Amino acid sequence: MQTVLDGKWRSLDGRPMHEAVVAFSELHESLFADELTRTLGVQWQTRERGRDRHPAWALTGVPEALVAEFSTRARHIDVETDRLIEEYVTSHGRRPTLVTIMKLRAQATLATRPAKQVHSLADLTAAWRERAARVLGHDVSTLAGLTSSPVILREEDLPHEAVDALGLSVMTAVSEKRATWRHWNLTAEAARQTMPYRFASASDREAVVGLIVDAAERASLRLTPPELAVSPLEFQREDGTSVFRPRHSIVFTSSELLAAEARLLERAALLTAPRVALGSAAATWHQNGCAVAAYRDRYAIIGAKPLGVVPESTAQKLDASRAHAALAEAQRLADGHAFDARGLTVIAGLPPAGIRI
Repeated sequence: MQTVLDGKWRSLDGRPMHEAVVAFSELHESLFADELTRTLGVQWQTRERGRDRHPAWALTGVPEALVAEFSTRARHIDVETDRLIEEYVTSHGRRPTLVTIMKLRAQATLATRPAKQVHSLADLTAAWRERAARVLGHDVSTLAGLTSSPVILREEDLPHEAVDALGLSVMTAVSEKRATWRHWNLTAEAARQTMPYRFASASDREAVVGLIVDAAERASLRLTPPELAVSPLEFQREDGTSVFRPRHSIVFTSSELLAAEARLLERAALLTAPRVALGSAAATWHQNGCAVAAYRDRYAIIGAKPLGVVPESTAQKLDASRAHAALAEAQRLADGHAFDARGLTVIAGLPPAGIRI
């Protein structure tokens, strides 16, 4: 790439592009939805994708059965991934790490990829219609009646109060996941929170997202200090910023997070907390209880059964076996001991207590 300042050829710095990938992806999704709505009049709704994942946006009125019919690729990858994990456990005697599982899933993606076949658009459309009709029990053309006349917004339709409120909401949402953030983190969240709205053009959406990001930055607490010296004109951009400071590199946080960190540091220095002797039955019971709680939290288990229903995937089966062993050990300790009110000491001879299967 030839630079503007001196005309020399240099390699492209991929770091800023990497930082903006998620934001660009979110903007692409919203712009794509805008175009389909303007062209076809379709509406959009959220679909939950499980814990720790953002909801996905899909066309309103499409049944789950139809979505599942055209999502066989993901199921094939899951089945092959489970098989590879089982092979790994057999050969290594342990469950693979998260990084290894990601590599195994990538391997499964390639292994299950069907061979490329050339079909005309007419043939593909006919096959898709046939599959959809088989699932729905009627002709797929009836889904076309689900379209409507949605509200289309322009940049000026959003009042300043709404922009400020969305900016604060964006900053709050990002602060719940990160201790610090930058421009592109706010942009990605702003794109997510404006996804329910449809805009008349790409420039309208980009302008609104930009205004919300500006409001979110104003609501944030800036950590990066300002430039202490003014760069010569030949090293300034058109907006007056220095070329030696990358664009959108300012780091933000919030006063609430700094206050929380201060409280943690203050309480970490306290020596008045209850203590459990290492190697004691109370410490062992607590450790096993934490293992069971972590399993329940990871797989979103609710209800009276400590480990929930019988797992289906290989990965969860391995985690369930460890959680079951921890539960059995905690139960064994509870059968012969009881803990005092603060859980500091183990008192023998009292009635058993503990989690039951």
